[in-house]
Amino acid sequence: MKLFASCISEAPNDRKSQHEISYRLLSYAAREMWGDFEFSVSKTEKGKPFFTGYSTRHFSLSHTKTHAFVGVSNSQIGVDIEKVRKVKDGLAERLFSPHELENFGFFGGWTARESLYKLTGKTGLRDTRLFADDGLVLCDVEGACCRIYSGISGCVAAVSCFDCDFAERIILIDEQTLITQENPAFND
Repeated sequence: MKLFASCISEAPNDRKSQHEISYRLLSYAAREMWGDFEFSVSKTEKGKPFFTGYSTRHFSLSHTKTHAFVGVSNSQIGVDIEKVRKVKDGLAERLFSPHELENFGFFGGWTARESLYKLTGKTGLRDTRLFADDGLVLCDVEGACCRIYSGISGCVAAVSCFDCDFAERIILIDEQTLITQENPAFND
């Protein structure tokens, strides 16, 4: 597993541009992980993107208004990133137990649940309980585990997988590197 993030402050602040820069980061990440890797992306019926024709090469991507985040792996993966911001009064207490808030904070818990959703496709994750265990986030989704990452300016990120073999760090890629590279190959 390798994880990559980039600031996207120079990209126009609209979903289409954020989507495109996320796929540029995916293209960069795929080359870093597998070398000269030509790919296209398709989507499942539920809209989850995947590498067309590859059953052992996986990715997940996420973006905020300020950053793109991508995970690539030889096994299934889910990633999420959120910009830390003020949340509505009482929201954290409605969504998380005191144990979860103490161990993960609102955005750590939120990104963990979102990454689990991207990994499993299971809805109803507001009821998923999260447990701290030696630096990992365990949950009541059978076989899945998460890790919460900091180190992306103003953001919290999380990764979920089934093999609990997490990258030690997120590799930060300069935004200009992504802006100047050729368009990635993907079907939209």
